[in-house]
Amino acid sequence: MKKIMIMVSAVLVSSLLLAGCMKTPSLDQLVPGGLGGLIGQTDKESPSQTIELTDIVPEKTDRVDPDSGFRNSYEAYLDAKSVLIDRMTGAFNQVPEAGMEAVFSLFGFSVIDFLMWPAAIIWEDEATARQMAGVFGALDMKFERKEGKSILTYTQDGDTASFVGEPMSGADGYIFTASFGGREKLRSEFVRTSYGFAGQYYHLEDDGKTTRFMIAIEGQDGATGIEKDMARPGPLTGKEASDFPLSAPEWYRIQGKRVTGMTSEGKAIDAVLP
Repeated sequence: MKKIMIMVSAVLVSSLLLAGCMKTPSLDQLVPGGLGGLIGQTDKESPSQTIELTDIVPEKTDRVDPDSGFRNSYEAYLDAKSVLIDRMTGAFNQVPEAGMEAVFSLFGFSVIDFLMWPAAIIWEDEATARQMAGVFGALDMKFERKEGKSILTYTQDGDTASFVGEPMSGADGYIFTASFGGREKLRSEFVRTSYGFAGQYYHLEDDGKTTRFMIAIEGQDGATGIEKDMARPGPLTGKEASDFPLSAPEWYRIQGKRVTGMTSEGKAIDAVLP
């Protein structure tokens, strides 16, 4: 079962990336040994191995105070987001009525990070940024900082692309936009709130369909929401409530050992984990 999930996940990532304009490294670059190596590592795991929710905690590092800069705030946000998505995925996987729909929907929050690869580059100096961009297939890269913005331009598959990062006005957050051929295809935001973090992603596909991903992180608890085929939402402000993702037609939430949600098919979920 784990092998099938890994293969399906790899195909899903590939199809989503091919549907868009951004590229990521091949699986051989992302995972030593490629898919075969990943499956080999999975085979070494005990089939009865389970992960307790209390075991999933943020890794302690020697990183400086996240408030010291936007880069550290962004890294803190990604760390918190990763912990929450991992915890929610493990939790909903234990709820039969959630089926696989909740797990695959949550997987979309990880896929969107693949599309956001330039966000890891704009904090670097130009030489380092150019080297990293080449790994992702970006050519003729130009990098500049002006008026508080970090601007990365490059060509990919013959198309001109640009990625812009800028601080959020009036809040401790950041906004990223990615454009291809002069058309904005992805907008991502994160902001600190009184309870933790709020974030949203707005993705425009080549066929004109759109998806909005919303996330609120409160310690190890939080909520996610997914809304499709909608106009671009307004920017985050930092005043979003911790349940703002629940405004979406499809949403999932974890509070302690209680998981609730609404699938895209309208099936309600409300369960308490053992």
